[in-house]
Amino acid sequence: MPSDPQAGLSFGSHFHDSVRDAAQGGRIELIVGAPRPQPVRWPHRIGTVPQLAASRQEREADWRLSGTTAPCLVLSGMGGVGKTQLAAAYATDRWNRSELDLLMWVNASSAEGIIAAFAQAGVELCGAEPGEDVRAATAFLNLLSRPEAPRWLVVVDDLGDPAALQGLWPPVNPRGRTLVTTRRRDAALDAEGRSRIDIGLFSPEESLAYLHGRLGSRSRRVAGAEPLAELLGGLPLALGQAAAFILDQPGLTCEDYRRLLEDRTVALAELSPEAAPDGYGGSLHAAWSLSIEQADRHAPEGLAGGILKIAALLDPAGIPMGLFTSASVLGFLADVTGTEGLRALQVSAALGRLHRLSLIDADGALVRMHALVQRAVLEMTTSVERSLAAESAADALQALWPEPADGPNSTAVLWTNLSRLIEKAGRSILGGGVHPVFFEAGNSVGAQGQVRMAMGYFSMLRFLIGQVHVDDHPDAIEARHGFARWQGESGDVLGAVEGFQAVLADRIRVLGDEHPRTFATRQRLLYWRGEAGDLETAIAETESLLADRLRLLGPEHFDVLITRSLRARWQGRSGDAVGAAAANESLLADCLQTLGADHPFTLAVRHNLAHWRGEAGDPQGAAAATEALLADRLRVLGPDHPDTFRSRQNLAGWLGEAGDTTAAVDGLTSVLHDQLRVLGPDHPDVLAVRNDLARWTARSDRVEEAIDAFTELLADCERILDPEHRYTRIVAHNLAHWRERRRAGIAGEFSNVAVWADGGLASNTGGRGTGGIMRGGMMGTRGGAAGFEPNSDIGTWLTEDDDIWGQAEHDED
Repeated sequence: MPSDPQAGLSFGSHFHDSVRDAAQGGRIELIVGAPRPQPVRWPHRIGTVPQLAASRQEREADWRLSGTTAPCLVLSGMGGVGKTQLAAAYATDRWNRSELDLLMWVNASSAEGIIAAFAQAGVELCGAEPGEDVRAATAFLNLLSRPEAPRWLVVVDDLGDPAALQGLWPPVNPRGRTLVTTRRRDAALDAEGRSRIDIGLFSPEESLAYLHGRLGSRSRRVAGAEPLAELLGGLPLALGQAAAFILDQPGLTCEDYRRLLEDRTVALAELSPEAAPDGYGGSLHAAWSLSIEQADRHAPEGLAGGILKIAALLDPAGIPMGLFTSASVLGFLADVTGTEGLRALQVSAALGRLHRLSLIDADGALVRMHALVQRAVLEMTTSVERSLAAESAADALQALWPEPADGPNSTAVLWTNLSRLIEKAGRSILGGGVHPVFFEAGNSVGAQGQVRMAMGYFSMLRFLIGQVHVDDHPDAIEARHGFARWQGESGDVLGAVEGFQAVLADRIRVLGDEHPRTFATRQRLLYWRGEAGDLETAIAETESLLADRLRLLGPEHFDVLITRSLRARWQGRSGDAVGAAAANESLLADCLQTLGADHPFTLAVRHNLAHWRGEAGDPQGAAAATEALLADRLRVLGPDHPDTFRSRQNLAGWLGEAGDTTAAVDGLTSVLHDQLRVLGPDHPDVLAVRNDLARWTARSDRVEEAIDAFTELLADCERILDPEHRYTRIVAHNLAHWRERRRAGIAGEFSNVAVWADGGLASNTGGRGTGGIMRGGMMGTRGGAAGFEPNSDIGTWLTEDDDIWGQAEHDED
């Protein structure tokens, strides 16, 4: 064992030296010095190592600790992940194995505490003078650096600020090791000889094993352990406190505790045991409150806390980083901090501080925050603060929400955040009037092809609105409107007609017959009447709607132009393609004058004009018009815009109709390649191009190849859309059509193909766009194009008369 250089000194010798020194100085008085410390007995411990938790689980981090040879290890992680327990287990194991001569445990919550602990060690081990803390601490660190130093381990636990160790880091010496636990992950913790281990949460298996070990695997207490472990998010501190609470309450089970935890009226503090379990001292709130206070002290004061209030309302698994620097959230944070002109740079800096304090994880794209930290923050938030934060978050989500045509991947993260916002702030954000983003989100997911999901969403939204409003509240009626819209797109056309009839009656009663939303519902209703095959009623009601809008709005109003487009649609669908083309030509002239040549609706009218020219027997003219439209969409919208893709698709189709099937196949193959790159394989527009490509492949005398393509496409439509979705039924019909041709050995016409539509059979006897299946809605416009509602939220923008899905195959004369 090492020997202390002062170990031979005794009280007697020290007394003799003091007397001798006084005599030599000519002094008469007797001076008795303080006694030197007793000789150190090795091995030696300084400080108290925390007791290990009951049923502690060995983790991967334990193996990493034991397996690394780095002289200094920094265990970093959020409060409650078990850093101290890992350090205590490592220290205890090495001590019990007699691998240490000196084990020192330091509470590092402050710089003063670190210096005091090191100074005490200097007094005990080096004979330093008490009261001279800096000199004593230096003596201790010098001892650790000596080649003949004792085998040492110094644990610096819960380092609150890396600056507290400035100049006090134990030395790098093969004789010893330093272990630091901290919630911080600042770059200042990195240096030569230091290795950082990020401590995460328990895995699901570790969480479950802990609960079974602590509560008894055969005990009834473990009933519901798996969902409880999932709800606690693998946080060791939360698991330890839950287990202790359950053990303290006779008859309580994991399932009972989970129900209590899910009850938002029960505070986290009420679910903590009266006495903290060994190894897991402190409450969940205490685990993070100091870090929050530390982050909030930076100017502008309160900024970090305001950010956490926003984050606590959203998805713990990932919040878009851009949400926190949106105009609405910047405004909220400026109000919270009383700062005029708060800048995005200041918010980014605050996010960085929260990340360094392990209160959030930020990777540049997403911000993640443990669900229990969110819960703790919300419990510190007043109802007024929560309402204001929720409104700001909703504004930010609306600003970030992409166009429906951008595809489901672009909205997946926003969708989950919106769902969490409803869950956590439903009453406050729905009670004063439903934010528009909640309606836009449902329509967005429906436009991406997730029609059943959209129906379920609007059904849920109607229920939630019903919790805070009466049934005929305008927002409740709007939710029913959304449900009916996607009910029709799902293939239940008659159900959509019935739904819109009921919505229209309530809107007339509540809002009046001339309210913009009443007009919007009238247009939806007459649209689905037409899709159900009742063209006579659809035409008459469109004329009536147009007359009312002209009377109230004037001929140049956007909604009047939309209704004229719909009237032209019904004209063409009733068999008058020439008249529909003429109506669109007249409409185009007015759009050019009113909206301008580059307005998206003007471009849509040009699309419709080209379509009806082709239907009137001029496919070459339709191809030329579509080619000119494509050039303008490339210029105005860019090459990767969905509308540009649709023009390319339609150009290929008209070239095929003009007799150039090779150009049709090549054009569709090219657009499919680009769509897959931009939109992904599950976007409805991609499925539509695959349908058209298979059709033109078959018409190019490659029937077997086309049948294989239709078969694969049908499986994807059933998976992505719905077996009863009208697009799915088009593909099913086309597959049956070409299979029948193959069976019959017919290379030419195939007549009178029947397809199931809304409970009956409908024959295909029409032309390229005017015939086909009317009753089932399979010949209607594409879901997204038929369902665009402009920012004014008035009416329905019917952008394309033809279905980019083409149509079910039919006789070719």
